Amino acid sequence: QKRILKGEWRLESWRGIATDAGFNSLLASDMYRHLSGSAHSSSLSILQFKQSMKKNEQKLLIGSSMNILNIVAANLIYEYCELHPRAKTALGADPEGGRRVENWIQLGRA
Repeated sequence: QKRILKGEWRLESWRGIATDAGFNSLLASDMYRHLSGSAHSSSLSILQFKQSMKKNEQKLLIGSSMNILNIVAANLIYEYCELHPRAKTALGADPEGGRRVENWIQLGRA
């Protein structure tokens, strides 16, 4: 907070933030690189997208992004449940859902 109040907005890299959040450092690095390349339309990501369209392989191309989103969503669900006891109770009432959340969290930290 002190640094932000002094005008120092750029506190840490996205990789550092992901690592501090408990993500595996390799996943944090690869996740940033993959999402950044897709978001900023690098020439490589455009080429990959064009090739996937020709080969009808769009599902394969978005698979890694979907896995990353599942990991992030599972962590969000866990943290939300820690803040809100009723949500934690609801998740506890769904054993399969709870196992899925735990599996995705563990995958992101492995």
